[in-house]
Amino acid sequence: ENHFDYTSWACGTACYTLQPVPSTASWIYALLAPLFIICTSNVLLIVRVIYQKRRMLQGNVWKKNKKMLLQLLSVTGVLYVSWVPISISSVITVLHPNQILYELQGNWLLVGLIYLAVLFSPLSSSMAMPELRNEIRLWINRWLRRYRNAQTYPAAVTRLQTE
Repeated sequence: ENHFDYTSWACGTACYTLQPVPSTASWIYALLAPLFIICTSNVLLIVRVIYQKRRMLQGNVWKKNKKMLLQLLSVTGVLYVSWVPISISSVITVLHPNQILYELQGNWLLVGLIYLAVLFSPLSSSMAMPELRNEIRLWINRWLRRYRNAQTYPAAVTRLQTE
């Protein structure tokens, strides 16, 4: 049976999240499986590129593929930083209840990390594009140059009269 506390900040969760087996299965399918698939596919992509370069007898694999690796890590790195702590702590909380993790989740400290992926995904995606990255650097340099050269002058000069 669901119980609603109208004075709390957020609504209660579904009843099955209080049971260890269904809630663990839910977290595995909703959080851990997608993270595992993303991590595995990224590693397989990097291995495939290295294998193809070696098969075609092209040397210096990392130097030529550094940009691809940076793009891949910048886009998926934000996802890892935001989702891995909440998924691990949630599974630990379900399997072995811990008061510290309850407090972190109850105060939205760990859940708030999820929104980092949403907030920083446009930035990480735009930084992965070299043309846009260079344009942003030029814009920031112009902005910094303008404000570094700005000097403050007094609005008016008043003289003290001495007798």
